[in-house]
Amino acid sequence: RYLSHDLTRRRPALRGTSSNIFGVPIEEVCQREKRSIPHIVTCCVREVERRGLDELGIYRVSGLATDIAKLRKVFDTRKIFL
Repeated sequence: RYLSHDLTRRRPALRGTSSNIFGVPIEEVCQREKRSIPHIVTCCVREVERRGLDELGIYRVSGLATDIAKLRKVFDTRKIFL
């Protein structure tokens, strides 16, 4: 469903700070990651461009709450490869 392990790279580790992404001001996330666009935004756009353009209702139909919760946890703990 997602990119294979060998086609991915790990998000840079954040030194000495909380790694939460959700519930944190976007400016703070950008500053922590030393990026103008947060890693999660880049990953989401890349994924929509890769496979979402062929999906009907990609922006109208919400995902399953359990899947969304899992993705949030994975991004917050930096255990995602994208």
